[in-house]
Amino acid sequence: MWRITLYQMRKSVGRLIAAGIAIALGTGFVAATLIASNALTRATYDAATASLAQADLVVNSSETRFTWDDLERAAAVDGVAAAAFDTPQWTLVGNAGEQRNVPAVGTNIDSLATYTITKGRAPETVDEIAVPQATADSFKVGIGDSIAVSPGFGYDESNLETKQIVGFTENRNNANIMFGQTAVLTPESLKAITEVDEYVMLGSMMIATSDNANPEQVSEALRASLGSVSVVDRDQAARDTMASLSDGQDVFTAVILAFAGLALIVAALVIANTFQVLVAQRTRTLALLRCTGASRAQLRGSVLLEGAILGFIASVIGIVLSAGLVQAALVVLGNVQDSVPVPQMISLSVSSIVAPIVVGLVVTLLSCLVPAREATRVAPLAALRPLAPPSLKRRAGKVRATLSLLAVLAGGGMLLLGLVSANSNVEIGLLLGVAGGAISFTGLILGAVFWLPPVARGMGRLINRVGPSSRLASANALRNPRRTAATSTALLIGVTLVATMSVGAASARATMANSLDQTFPFDISVTLWDDWDGDESQATEVMWDRLEDLADGTGRVKGIGAAEPTLLTESYVGPDRTNNTRQDAFIVAMEPKAVPDVVNGANGIDQVAPGTVVVSRAFVDGISPSEMKLRDGDQIHLGSDTSGPEVTVRVVPGIAKFMLADLSDLQELQSQSRGQVSYNVIARLNGTVNAMDVRQAIYDEQPAMITVTSPAAERAMYDTVINTILAVIVGLLAVAVIIAMIGVANTLSLSVIERRRESATLRAVGLSRRQLRRMLAIEGMFIAAVGAIVGLALGLIYGWMGSSIALGSFVDPALVVPWRDFGLVLLVTLAAGLLASVLPARGAVKTPPVAALADE
Repeated sequence: MWRITLYQMRKSVGRLIAAGIAIALGTGFVAATLIASNALTRATYDAATASLAQADLVVNSSETRFTWDDLERAAAVDGVAAAAFDTPQWTLVGNAGEQRNVPAVGTNIDSLATYTITKGRAPETVDEIAVPQATADSFKVGIGDSIAVSPGFGYDESNLETKQIVGFTENRNNANIMFGQTAVLTPESLKAITEVDEYVMLGSMMIATSDNANPEQVSEALRASLGSVSVVDRDQAARDTMASLSDGQDVFTAVILAFAGLALIVAALVIANTFQVLVAQRTRTLALLRCTGASRAQLRGSVLLEGAILGFIASVIGIVLSAGLVQAALVVLGNVQDSVPVPQMISLSVSSIVAPIVVGLVVTLLSCLVPAREATRVAPLAALRPLAPPSLKRRAGKVRATLSLLAVLAGGGMLLLGLVSANSNVEIGLLLGVAGGAISFTGLILGAVFWLPPVARGMGRLINRVGPSSRLASANALRNPRRTAATSTALLIGVTLVATMSVGAASARATMANSLDQTFPFDISVTLWDDWDGDESQATEVMWDRLEDLADGTGRVKGIGAAEPTLLTESYVGPDRTNNTRQDAFIVAMEPKAVPDVVNGANGIDQVAPGTVVVSRAFVDGISPSEMKLRDGDQIHLGSDTSGPEVTVRVVPGIAKFMLADLSDLQELQSQSRGQVSYNVIARLNGTVNAMDVRQAIYDEQPAMITVTSPAAERAMYDTVINTILAVIVGLLAVAVIIAMIGVANTLSLSVIERRRESATLRAVGLSRRQLRRMLAIEGMFIAAVGAIVGLALGLIYGWMGSSIALGSFVDPALVVPWRDFGLVLLVTLAAGLLASVLPARGAVKTPPVAALADE
């Protein structure tokens, strides 16, 4: 049987190549998804933790603010090589005549450095500083020159200290991008500056461990030394950062796992469908071998051996091709994306190599079992007759229909259960959803021979009146339900995959855009420091006039679309003020009509009025513990205590994660407690300008004492990460389209070849070559249209269900119908049906009817 198997493979090399292509593409799709997910995970984590440098551990405190004493205790822990704070601090840099707020970090240890020294060196003594090139240029100083430094926040010139510039800096991997390019001081120098302000926020601690230290032991020692703190490794910090964009759920990992699971399912279905067609066509050959003395076990072993050889070779080819494609994609992305640290080389894990081979082998063998079992279960002479289509009147047909119905119902139930579970645990919901989708879709494919022909019959009535060729094409497609179901199923799998991924990608893009609108509600924030030291009764009016002038000047900067003066305060919003756990929120006040011009995702602004503040549902749902959640109609006080104005809360959907108040209320708070209100200009960028360039332009144009932060720059980084992920998804979509087209071409071509005798009979009774060619073309397009329309409908359902599960942690996941993609898929599938049937038809019309009628 070994020699017979190899001989059969050599004789069927053309058909085996078609099946091998499907296997290679299916396993390649799995491998590409796994390899790409490794690269994307690394790139995303590196981008999310750029401000943590190369820290091994990150220490956070939710109850108290860290102090420099805490940092010294952390640095003294056994196994800690270095420790530093991750948040830049504002410092005044300049000279006696002019100063500018520049963010500064205080570490000269390379492993914890978020900067690169582009020229010179890092500071080594308290009398030295390294500054951004732009800062040095604005003051016309260079390396070796002196510059004055003092604490930020508008302190007087008596705090200025002279330091020597020893180097120029540039942020590494866009670290601290929201603050801009940072200066570098020694830890001792930054400590002296920040200790002036009792309210300074030092941020989280970055910990670099010793070479031989055990991270778990160091973490425990840090907890013991610092008290109630959380200690996580770098990857967990990255996951937490990405989860913060989706209200606490790790949606990024969920989406990657969803695509990996989808790749496994699609590869299995495509390989199974293609190989079943191939083996089913050799039922007569297998029956002849039975007649010559081969046993059932020998035939089954021969078919399995052939499948194993083909599956292994095709799987290896698929892995090699996918690795090359992903590597090429990384090279291209690395050249065009400088804002995200894209890995230079792919990382091959054991799972990315073993899983595709296992999928290719197992699915191919399973695909061989069913047709081989059918051929060996019947008598040899009976197997020589054409296979009858499944019938509900036969026991096998009833079993098939029952299994199909049970799979659809069970899978649908799991999908609904996954949708419910995703609200509390997205991973569990996703596991149930992927499993439910796979089971229900397998049930649909299993029962396609029963439900696809009636659907085709209904659609066939639309083309029956076009002409005789159309009527023949429709009748021919319905005459053999098995063949029609097999052909349409190949297309159905591919189109459903493409539609599901397209809906999922479009919904993910829209949902993440909404989430970024909430997380980064505005593009630029310019803070005007209150340095009025005149008559206290005039402070409110004088500072507001200065703020309006600042807004006008900011609005004239190139790249700014709109700029509005605002007042801002941080208020305690928990309904129980006796609770020790504080829940603070930023409350912003501006002219209501200006809110849509400068705030992203602004809704509910019509409810803003004196004595009323609006807050987003997203913010309310994020308040913990639950007993402190705000409710619509609650009363709170503006400011940090109960002395501020009392206002009523209105909870609205969609607005960004801060509270919006009426200007009159914050002006009243300002008159009561001047220090509790800050003066800001909120601006929106115009088009696709570079946020960092605009930030520098605002500094250059405004002589006032200001600090400029750019949430748009940080948002742009996350936008780039999301776009990179979606770009890979588009690449996977392209592979999916190719898989679908190969499947259609295989099954339609084999169907046309199989019907050479039928075509010859039609020629013999008077059908012309042109009519035969037209009939086959219409039939191919008709069957393709049936599979495409049903596949698009199923893809929309699965895409929406999958998006609702994967994005269920968002307050309001967006469900999108990508009409352009759907139209393109329909056109491509119709073209594929046309090409797949027309090319083999050329051979059919060139063959004389008498020759084609002869037995092969």
